[in-house]
Order: sequence, then structure tokens, then C-alpha cells
Amino acid sequence: MILSISATAIAGNSLRLIEAKGEVNTTDIGGKGLRVISLWDKSKGVLVSADGNFVVVISDSRLQKIWVKDDRMNTRALAIVIPKKSDNIVFDAKSTALALLFQDPTFFRNSAEAENISIMAMNKKSFQDLLSFLKNNLPARNLEELMNNAECIKLLENCNKEILG
Repeated sequence: MILSISATAIAGNSLRLIEAKGEVNTTDIGGKGLRVISLWDKSKGVLVSADGNFVVVISDSRLQKIWVKDDRMNTRALAIVIPKKSDNIVFDAKSTALALLFQDPTFFRNSAEAENISIMAMNKKSFQDLLSFLKNNLPARNLEELMNNAECIKLLENCNKEILG
């Protein structure tokens, strides 16, 4: 699902940045030395704890995509984050499938549209097929590998046709 957050503001920035909490579902997502990467975080990413939790800096004013990378800097998961909706970001196969399908968060005009289209997409057969593929493959393979896989490419094409027209 597209994930929503709310958190404490970091003072002193012209752009309002916040710290957001979340978790990586390590049943769905493989890899070692996992880090959450945000455009707004000035570090090389925030380490994910042994129990899958993290705190990352994001913007509180716009939709954005964030990543989970492993110790080899391979992408393990993605999420599109909607500001001000929840207090927990979750990286899993579903968040990754939605982020792959919609690619760029600026695809949506606003947060409500993002939520509505995501709900519609998750009910489509093509999305469920992609989700199943990711659940079966993300524990052992990174996204760079999967994006070169003919079956994954076909599943994404099917989603694009059915959901985006």
C-alpha cells in the first residue's frame, strides 16, 4: 500500500522536514545491512535495526519515494510516502509493487488521489499477480535483478495496461 506518515518537525529548515518512523518487513524483503534512503536525509541512509525499525527524515509537504538498500547498495524495497496520514512507514512487497507501478510520486495530483488510485490498483488481478511475484522473489533477489527479469517486466506491463490504461 502507499504509506502515510506523521511525525515531529525538525526546526530551522526552510523546507519543513520531519522524522518518520517505520519498519521493514524482513519476511518480504531480503538483504543484509539494510538502510532506508530518503532524498531529504543527508546521510548515506538510516540503518534498519535488527527488529526492522528505523527513523528517517522526509518532507511533510509532498508525496515522495523512499528506498531500502542493502550493504551492497542494491535496492531491496520501495515505498511512496503520503505526508500526514499515519505514524508508520512499512516497506514490504505491497509498498514496492505500488512504487514500481506508479514510479514517480508526482504522477498524483494530491494525497487523496494517490490513496484512491492505490486502493483501486490493489484490487486488480494484474496487481495481485505482481505482488505475488514480489513476495516470492524479494526475499532472495534485489530489485535491480528483478527489473531485468522477463516475467517481472511482463507483470509490470500488465499492470500498466489494466490500471493505468
